[in-house]
Order: sequence, then C-alpha cells, then structure tokens
Amino acid sequence: MDKETFDKLIADIPKYRADKQKELEENDLIVDYDEEREEVYVLIWKIPYIFDQKGYALLEKLWEKGCLTPDKQKYLCVKDEWGDLIPVHNYLKREDVEKLAKELGVPTQDIHVHHIDKDPEKKNNSLNNLEVLHKDVHAQRHGFLTWEEYQNWRKSKGI
Repeated sequence: MDKETFDKLIADIPKYRADKQKELEENDLIVDYDEEREEVYVLIWKIPYIFDQKGYALLEKLWEKGCLTPDKQKYLCVKDEWGDLIPVHNYLKREDVEKLAKELGVPTQDIHVHHIDKDPEKKNNSLNNLEVLHKDVHAQRHGFLTWEEYQNWRKSKGI
C-alpha cells in the first residue's frame, strides 16, 4: 500500500468502517511499509498510526505481548505492569525522558514527549517527529507560557 492509498484509507475511515465492519475486527492489525519515506503505516483498532522502522519493531513486540490499547484520545498506549497506560510516543522515548529529567533535576513526570508536526489526526510516532521537552517548554510549543496555563486552557475547551 503506498502513502496515497494509505492517506485515502485514513480519509475514508468512517466509510471504511461501515463497508468493512464484518471483515475488519476491532483488534485487526494492518501494516504497510513505504520504503521511499521509510515509514511504517499501521491501522489498529481502526485507527491509523505512523512509525519509523525502529518504533515499529518495538510496537510489534508489544502487540505480541498484548500490552497495546488506545486511550480516550486515541493515542496508542502501552499497559505497564500495574495496568497504567503510557502513550507509545512516551514509551519510545523513555530513555531520553529519564536522561533529560536527570540533567534538569526534575521528576520524569515533568518531562514530556511532543509531536513536532502537531497533527493529532496523523498520529505520527516516527522518532524524528518526537521531541523530549520539559513540560513548560512543551506548553510553549503550543503557544502557552506554562504547562498549567495550557492545562487550564484544555480544561476550558473540554479537551
């Protein structure tokens, strides 16, 4: 499947769901690789995601273990040993998160993984699209001064 076909599939997901409901189960995994762009396109739980090869290799292992699930915002998440959900983009960058937290002398909860393209519909989890930042710098990437200000704005919008 080429990128154009995949993008069309993404655009047609509501139609695709209705037309293919009997064929495509909730937990079906569809994978395709675009050699030119070096991206892996994944359709899982009828939600499209993009990974690079390294990220997909990890995803495949997590899928086999049965620890993947989407959250309410349709971020693909990893269930940890306590049943908590960790967004896959955070899981992919966990070593970088720990390293930056140590460098800054802050808890790992204050370090966030930001999608550079800012496109939540695309769900691009390629490593080159993920940036590890302090939460306030993350808020600034979204146009706010502090993380608390960003969170308050999100709450006011019901996000």
